Amino acid sequence: MNEPDKTQPSDAERILGAIETVDEIIARDDEAATTLREVVRAFLDIFACDRAFLRFFKPVVRGGLCDPVVFTRCDDAADPELVFEEDDFILAVIATARDSDEVFACGPNAHAIPADSLAATKQGVRSLMIATVQPRLGPAWFMGIHDCERARTFAYEPRLLARLGVRMAEAVTRTVYMEHLDQGEARNRVLLRSTSEALLIIDVGTQRIVENNAHAARLFGWPPGQLLGVELAQLNPEQQPDGQRSDQRITELLAEVAAGAARAFEWTHRRADDALVRCGVNWVLLPSSDRLLVRASLRALG
Repeated sequence: MNEPDKTQPSDAERILGAIETVDEIIARDDEAATTLREVVRAFLDIFACDRAFLRFFKPVVRGGLCDPVVFTRCDDAADPELVFEEDDFILAVIATARDSDEVFACGPNAHAIPADSLAATKQGVRSLMIATVQPRLGPAWFMGIHDCERARTFAYEPRLLARLGVRMAEAVTRTVYMEHLDQGEARNRVLLRSTSEALLIIDVGTQRIVENNAHAARLFGWPPGQLLGVELAQLNPEQQPDGQRSDQRITELLAEVAAGAARAFEWTHRRADDALVRCGVNWVLLPSSDRLLVRASLRALG
């Protein structure tokens, strides 16, 4: 029986090392385009391949993600026009990978590469893997590796490429999600300025006002800019007209909205001059990356 070569890493060690490498790249928290490029560059060493590439199915403009990514050890100078030139075989490989949601491999112990295909005649490919990736948020892409010097007999590599694709998709999803949040916060600021309603943005954890518009300042009789950071308790009497303690009921309502339930109710608020004002109130949860926020719209009744 042949003894294993202890000077070479085992398959398990290679897989773990590859995942650690990709996780380290993702942890840098670069822009999505930079992260994807660096991961694809790392494929050259992770898979000991001759060419690694990535291209989105549809052009997108976010962060330069529309640019094809190619890294190579070959003599083609990483020419995207060469790598992404397509024929019936290449189109079929990409379509199969996309439709099956599995890595498509061609090599001695996998599918054959037709001798007359562009992969064989122009790209010099002897074995390849292609995977398609669809993040929960963001554009889909395909990526893969080419072996040009010698054909590869596949073992763990297709599963590893699929797993790395999952990690890349999660990273892109997080980036796009944060962009959506930033855009949402910008829209909220526009809404605060443009609406005729009194609006407050409330931090559920602290029960403080983190945004408000001019209509809210006028409703409560506070000078412009002075509502920011104010606790809700300062805007409420100790008890509501029905005898409920305002602080207890506010905490209950915030918990309900934080759980995803919108709330519409009547409420008695206290102005800066201690006068009471009865209001119709609507509360909804706002998306946020690091805290629970509630948007409160108010209108004076009577």
